[in-house]
Amino acid sequence: MTGREAVDPGILSIGRSSRTSALALDIQGLRAVAVFLVVLFHLWPALAPGGFVGVDLFFVISGYLIIGNLLRAADRDGRVAFIPFLAARVRRIVPAVAAVLIVIGLASPLFPATEWWPVAEELPPSALFYENWFLAARAVDYWGRDADPSILQHFWSLGVEFQFYLAAPFLLMGATWLARRSGIPLVRLVIVLLLAVAVASFAISLIETAHDPRRAYFATEARAWEFAIGGLVAVLGLRERVLSRPPSWLSAASLGGIVLIAVAVLALNSERLVPGYALLACAGAALLITGGAATVVGRVLALRPVAWVGGISYGIYLWHWPVIIVWPGDVSDGYGALDGIAIIVASVGLAAVTRWLVEDPIRFSPSLRSRPLRSIGVGLVLAGAAAATAIVPYRLAADRDGEIERLADRRLYPGALALTDGVVVPDADRLPSLSRSERDWPEPYLRGCQADINDAALRTCTYGDPEGRPHVVLIGDSHATQFAAPIIATAQQNGWRYTHMTMGSCPFADAEVLFEGRPYTQCTAWNAAALDELGRLAPDFVVVAQSRSYAFADVPRSGARDVMRDALLRRWDRLIEMGIGVIAIADTPSMPQSSAGCLVSGDASCIVDRPATARQDPVLMAAALEPRVALVDVTDAICGPSTCDPVVGNVLVWMDSNHLTNSYALTMTDLFGRELERAMREAVAGE
Repeated sequence: MTGREAVDPGILSIGRSSRTSALALDIQGLRAVAVFLVVLFHLWPALAPGGFVGVDLFFVISGYLIIGNLLRAADRDGRVAFIPFLAARVRRIVPAVAAVLIVIGLASPLFPATEWWPVAEELPPSALFYENWFLAARAVDYWGRDADPSILQHFWSLGVEFQFYLAAPFLLMGATWLARRSGIPLVRLVIVLLLAVAVASFAISLIETAHDPRRAYFATEARAWEFAIGGLVAVLGLRERVLSRPPSWLSAASLGGIVLIAVAVLALNSERLVPGYALLACAGAALLITGGAATVVGRVLALRPVAWVGGISYGIYLWHWPVIIVWPGDVSDGYGALDGIAIIVASVGLAAVTRWLVEDPIRFSPSLRSRPLRSIGVGLVLAGAAAATAIVPYRLAADRDGEIERLADRRLYPGALALTDGVVVPDADRLPSLSRSERDWPEPYLRGCQADINDAALRTCTYGDPEGRPHVVLIGDSHATQFAAPIIATAQQNGWRYTHMTMGSCPFADAEVLFEGRPYTQCTAWNAAALDELGRLAPDFVVVAQSRSYAFADVPRSGARDVMRDALLRRWDRLIEMGIGVIAIADTPSMPQSSAGCLVSGDASCIVDRPATARQDPVLMAAALEPRVALVDVTDAICGPSTCDPVVGNVLVWMDSNHLTNSYALTMTDLFGRELERAMREAVAGE
């Protein structure tokens, strides 16, 4: 039996009904449900904490339609024509994407300055359909993990979708080739391949979600199983069989599909993604596709108004997030009823106009449909034009005025000197600029000297005189890295040798901490490697610094600081036994948000009372019990006597809510020079 003879007749009817048939309308209705859940999640997350699974419903629908279409083509022609297939997908996907991105790129001068760099960075990945990989890379970038949501971040799902479009034809090509040569029925081969993809991808999803849920969320290999589920519904011909002979249990199964999706929407939480979290929603979507319009649920989904929304769901998805971002208010807090309704109306209106003016004229153009290569060429031009608009926000955010050089002028930009040395602050603009300050990272981080959160490999960098004395090692987490600039400058001025040794979210302490609720085994391994390296380097002093906020397994929050205090004391005692002087730096205060975010929002809460939390800092708690350790506390160089402000001495203080800008840290160089020399005398004397 040949591959073509093995195709079930029911499968050949997939997608043959017109766009207005009941067969298509209920699927359009399911698309409406999917986009409704996504919008609901973004507007009112408390109502639908798991509404993000709407994206998973889209993936199952795409798997059903695309695999079905490709299998039908393979049966009809004995092969899969990749170019015509890709041309059809380009006409369907690219025009709306390009339209939205071009509008965003050209309108970027109207956005807050804090949006310019994110838009400039993400326009090309969004236009070229690899935004998911861009965000996956940023998810493992320590300072990128907690970045505010950008206006383009929702384009990640289009990246996954388009990558599926590129891969699916080759799966069917391989199956068709193998069926022709082996005599194995084509459907059987496709089922085996889809099952293999589903099992392998689901296993990857389980592993990656347990290991790093943020990266796994965007990774194509952890999403492929969702397309495979839809493909299996198509290849098995389930929908077509039940539509011709509706079994009595079908309505109950469709209701079960709604229940599964509802459970996923209400039970899941984007802050705590459990492995396999999308399985319920995907199974629910598969049941609803199978049931079709033959059930009560299917007939509701096929109602004209619901199906109409599904018909423009693509545009609604593309537009709703940019509208939310530019709408007055705080995305994280949700919106009021009137604002939410207005956002929905605006998104639906923009989607309808985009379909009328952009999507349909290109998608159904006779000249393009008859010339696949021309379709692909038009798509490339549109995608290139969208990517090119990145030049607009890039030019806005670039260092056009030489602000790095200007920041070196301590007469205009005294920064911390205004607090520590009483320097008069002249009238001047505030630097770094709002567009740069949230990316004003320490040089060792940019150089790759901070160990990655998912990798226990030790990374060290040396500054100053390689043979100089004393030899100082800065060690700890990113709260240590934020002090690198003034310590490096001090080392270079005095002929010291400086070694940088840090890891994101990893304290240098004798205890295993948790990271995002899981044991941070990489940190434990890094600590062991760092301790061995210190033994090899035999530095004169180790300068330790870290965040005050860490959690431990089976330890209540109220007891975590005591556990950390004891872990620090054990580690410091070990260093002193090794003949190394220990200098501890107290943690910096925390703010509601970055200085740039404060200035853009005008939020009065950004000027906060000086926190009375010093006693809660485990570093201070441990230093009070260990007289051999010298303490450096630079809080007086960051906050005034009564308040902590987003700008001090014309310099923005906070890169984010809990890290200093590198520019501000540099203004503390003189202070660090004095404090470190004092601490070195005390630490040596305390041995």
